[in-house]
Amino acid sequence: MLVQPIDYFLVVWFTLAAASTLYVGIDQYRNNPEPVVMKWGFILVTLYMGPLGLLLYVLADKEPRPGEHEDFTRPLWCQSAHCRPSNRPACRPAWPDPSASARHARAPRRRGAMLSRS
Repeated sequence: MLVQPIDYFLVVWFTLAAASTLYVGIDQYRNNPEPVVMKWGFILVTLYMGPLGLLLYVLADKEPRPGEHEDFTRPLWCQSAHCRPSNRPACRPAWPDPSASARHARAPRRRGAMLSRS
């Protein structure tokens, strides 16, 4: 029996949560090549968060077009110390090169160098 307005909101919320979880579950097992743990993780997150979990799933893990999942989820930067641009050209380093800043730090600093050139 629905007595207060919050009861109507909760009925709608739980219905949307069930529909969202059903969509994520079907999409995960039909169209997603991820490990089973990741599939169940998104299903449980959607079950807990409802439509917000569906939004999170679509923005974070849903591939834009069929067959592009690996390219869509690849890291945009290097995640290990052995990664070099020659080894993985699509990998950008996450941190600046420390040797470059060390070269600039060791450069001799002369006072008035800018004034003497003008």
